Amino acid sequence: IAFGDYYIFVLINSMGAVAAMLFSAPTSPLVQPRNLFGGHLIAAVTAVTLDYLSNEKHHPSTYLMPSWVSAPMAPMITIFIQA
Repeated sequence: IAFGDYYIFVLINSMGAVAAMLFSAPTSPLVQPRNLFGGHLIAAVTAVTLDYLSNEKHHPSTYLMPSWVSAPMAPMITIFIQA
């Protein structure tokens, strides 16, 4: 989220889905701590990296890709890495 010249990073996790899986099937391999934290860490690193590559603030003269390309690529790359 951008406010003027300042950037505020907001992490929005899928806590509703995680809570539903955790309370409905607590012994499932999908909701073990290793998978939960690892998946969120991979998603956060992928999103921040693509934001860095597509943001004009980080590369004022040239930037690598427009934000309309990097926005759908974030979940695509995250799912590819986790699969």
